[in-house]
Amino acid sequence: MEMVAAIVGLLLVFAAGLVAGTAMKKVRGWCRETRPTCAIRWTLGEASFEGKDVRMNLHETEKVSAEFAPKKPDGSPGAIDGAATLTLDPPDSLTVEVDPGGLKFELKGKPTQAPVAIAVVITGDADLGEGVRPITASGSILLLPTEADHAEIVFGTPEPQA
Repeated sequence: MEMVAAIVGLLLVFAAGLVAGTAMKKVRGWCRETRPTCAIRWTLGEASFEGKDVRMNLHETEKVSAEFAPKKPDGSPGAIDGAATLTLDPPDSLTVEVDPGGLKFELKGKPTQAPVAIAVVITGDADLGEGVRPITASGSILLLPTEADHAEIVFGTPEPQA
């Protein structure tokens, strides 16, 4: 009986996933038709991740590059008017260096005693004319303290016994 209940439960979860997946496809399609999209491309060493809402972990001793990548509705590269703007929440949680082109950023971890969840939002102007039409990509970084990986014994100076 428990096995049947487990199978029925799994089928219900699967069906709910299909319904949610179909709804998300519709929302994504609507977004593509009504406004331009954008992605953030993260690069950490040799690994690279790209998406509209990317999440990653970063240790306080590491750095990561983030590239603002505007996309046309068909997914091909797009353009923005001027440089992009990067904002962090909390604001001073990472050190930010901006590439001269204004689309690439280098984010460096800062010392922390506890994990810090950081919202990263990059905004650009998709209207290539006189007006302003903001286009935004977001991601999040979990800044982690670096844990000790080894230990040493430090002896003091020898002293006579009393």
